[in-house]
Amino acid sequence: MDSIQALAEGLPAADPRAAAGDDAEAPPSPSTSYPPAPPPCASPRATPTVRQRNFTAQTLDTALHLQVLDLGRQYYVWVSAVGPKLGALHLAIKTPSDAMPAVASLTPYGTGAGGEAPAMAQRLALKLGKPVMCACNLPPNSPLLQVRNFGATLKNTRPTPSTKAEDKPEGQHIRALQSLSNGVDVPYEETLRNVVHEGSRMPKLPPRQTQKHPGYIRNESGGFFTSSSREGRLLQLRGRRASMYAIAL
Repeated sequence: MDSIQALAEGLPAADPRAAAGDDAEAPPSPSTSYPPAPPPCASPRATPTVRQRNFTAQTLDTALHLQVLDLGRQYYVWVSAVGPKLGALHLAIKTPSDAMPAVASLTPYGTGAGGEAPAMAQRLALKLGKPVMCACNLPPNSPLLQVRNFGATLKNTRPTPSTKAEDKPEGQHIRALQSLSNGVDVPYEETLRNVVHEGSRMPKLPPRQTQKHPGYIRNESGGFFTSSSREGRLLQLRGRRASMYAIAL
């Protein structure tokens, strides 16, 4: 008890106004006073205005909720197919608002069934009033890509097994070239092997054509063949269409 009483006597005395119920505040001491807040800067670059816009774009299969933060010179765009605010974040875009094309795509490879993705991009640009560029980073197993409109692109880019005559060894180069021209991803080694295999089976050219075109003969596919070697090998492929440019026989 003596120690508790000694601690109580060491505490500062209470304010008599507080004990009497007076609401008047005591003047702050100089040690506890805070400096005044600095005046706001008049420069627009130092204090940018942030505006937020929320709207919904209705597609054929689902509704996409878009949330846009306008910072004056840059946009941050969130696109969600789950909820307007608290849903899973499917796409985040940071884009400047000057010297950028007003095009966008919400699907890989820049295409969508029925032109829905370009139309959505145009509506987004018109809604914002400034150019917008979007880039999709959705995984292939995303729920947004499993719907009919957005899943058609991924379905068309994967080769399907077939039992046609084109899959035979003597016709594989035709399938490989057609697949590349249609946008199907075919391994480079497979294309090289198929074209070389078929090139080694090409019939020999008549002597008069060889004399007319010494060294190189242009075939109907746009390629050039030479008769200086009997071993087939591919020298060059141009672009994704895999047009044969020089195949030695």
